[in-house]
Amino acid sequence: MNNRKKIAELMPLPSRSEIRLVLLQLIGDGELRSLTDCANVLAGQFRLSNEERHQLKPWGNGLYFFYRCECAAYDLIAAGLATRTRAGFLRVSDLGSQILLINPPALDNRYLLQFPGYAAHFEKKSEH
Repeated sequence: MNNRKKIAELMPLPSRSEIRLVLLQLIGDGELRSLTDCANVLAGQFRLSNEERHQLKPWGNGLYFFYRCECAAYDLIAAGLATRTRAGFLRVSDLGSQILLINPPALDNRYLLQFPGYAAHFEKKSEH
């Protein structure tokens, strides 16, 4: 077993589904935020250790937690809950602000499938 696989098994990180709601709440103030800054704040909110923050993906290069934050952000954008103004930056959309008022307990795949953009993204992903 290589070291990357061993580390990934020892330190479970929050899933992209767990990250979505917290990320949406973070950007819910309407300010433009960099994904890097968001990932750093989220790492603190999830109380990740320094080792967990710097854990590499089991495949390729890159930080695993940051990758999950990127995926969560992509899901929010696909669902129309956030907008990307330029590469690496996002803000809450009007729809995302409305969803925050509803205060859902989670933003899992089942919940996000009600939004056409996410449903189309999810179907396309399922085809591969």
